[in-house]
Amino acid sequence: MNKNIRLLLFAKWISNFGTQLHSLAFPIIVYNQTHSSTILSLAFIAETLPWLFIGPIIPHTLSKKMSDKFILVLCDLMRFLIVVGILNFIKIPYIVLCLIFFLGCFNSIYGSFRTSIIKSNTDDLTLTKTIGISLGVDDLINMLAPVFGALLISIGILPTIFLMADSVSYLLSAFLILKIQSHEDKHLSESESNLNFYHQATEGFHIIWNNIELKWLVILEGIRSLVEGISIPLLILYVTQILLKSESTFAWSRAISSIFSILASLMYIKFEAKLAKGKFVNIGTAF
Repeated sequence: MNKNIRLLLFAKWISNFGTQLHSLAFPIIVYNQTHSSTILSLAFIAETLPWLFIGPIIPHTLSKKMSDKFILVLCDLMRFLIVVGILNFIKIPYIVLCLIFFLGCFNSIYGSFRTSIIKSNTDDLTLTKTIGISLGVDDLINMLAPVFGALLISIGILPTIFLMADSVSYLLSAFLILKIQSHEDKHLSESESNLNFYHQATEGFHIIWNNIELKWLVILEGIRSLVEGISIPLLILYVTQILLKSESTFAWSRAISSIFSILASLMYIKFEAKLAKGKFVNIGTAF
């Protein structure tokens, strides 16, 4: 594994750890400040919308103008500033909603280019192994970060500390990415150069729309995301108002759910060779 890939993966894992802490603490902070499940739900909508409208369009256009490295560093710095802004304006809900929308914008752009730059710095022989290591550590972080956060909340650590840790993780990620030796070639083919903005923006939508299996997969994944988006505000409302328990109970519930995500990944590793991929996707979606 070359130096560039090591830097990229460490940057990804550090920012992912901060993001997981943010995901745990943010609902608690918003609900404690507003006591409104409506505001909390709007925050989830604000963070998710950019993945629908910004993620599929803007990265395709930016990739023609800037290097992947520059875009990743820019996204990290902007995410740092936005999280600092959330901490400073946390008592003004509608400013926080605007900031969380912009955070979703930069998260969606960052997610697109992170995969692209890993591919551009990895040869075909080691790409599968690199992605496997990347996703494996991601799963580990997704389990450990909520457990770590729940432990800290249960001993009285304020959730705002987690947002501070998240902002620092973006700075560390930007620092590591700056050290990457980039050798990107941004020359476009003639057919790509002739594409206007509308065709560039809608190319991915046309591919999905014209493939019935892919279309159904996207619809099912959208339904799953919708249920997940509804469940988190409902969960914190249930824990705090019906059970009359503290936010540490909510934190532990998120930690336990992350463990089940790891178990689901282990089940995939165990059975993926024995089942057809299409059937396995359907079973996972139903589950």
